[in-house]
Amino acid sequence: MPKSDKSDTPQRGRARARKSKAKTKAKARRGKPAKDWQAAFLTALGKSGNVAVSCKKAKVNRDTAYAHRNRSAPFRAEWDEALETAIDGWEDEARRRAVTGCLKPVFQGGVQVGKVREFSDTLLMFLLRGKRPEIYAGLNEKKLAELLTEKFAPYVVSAHVVTPVSSPAPAAITGPVASNPRGEPPPAAPAAD
Repeated sequence: MPKSDKSDTPQRGRARARKSKAKTKAKARRGKPAKDWQAAFLTALGKSGNVAVSCKKAKVNRDTAYAHRNRSAPFRAEWDEALETAIDGWEDEARRRAVTGCLKPVFQGGVQVGKVREFSDTLLMFLLRGKRPEIYAGLNEKKLAELLTEKFAPYVVSAHVVTPVSSPAPAAITGPVASNPRGEPPPAAPAAD
């Protein structure tokens, strides 16, 4: 008995036709994005700096966005400008974290007892190396730390807290040499046995 060709059954033929129709519709959707996708894409790109996220927000395929970028010089220029806007935002945030710092909660016994302002020395180093490479790019970590200490001499950085040098330092930093608030000398250290 000869084998029957299952591809000739009416059910398989109809299923194949439905799949083919769906593929054709999908190709048509991919080939013709909404006419206003470019503005939505560029706005999202200016905020995020991420092409995939921007394509998702604009409801356009990444390949379509890149193909249009390659074909259109004005769109390419707008794309580059949107990326520059995003990078400016990142730079502002890095500067804020490096110079102004971020408030982090302090917990003791599972209860928040306060906040401490933390600064990012690493971000500051990157910013300085990027803006003044002739001065900061060739330095190793130790030499860069020394140079930063010289440049920012009015401030003492300790435990992520910036304290002006002119203000009295806490006793924990200065040790037993510091006098107490009444001006009395510190108590004598216990004698060794």
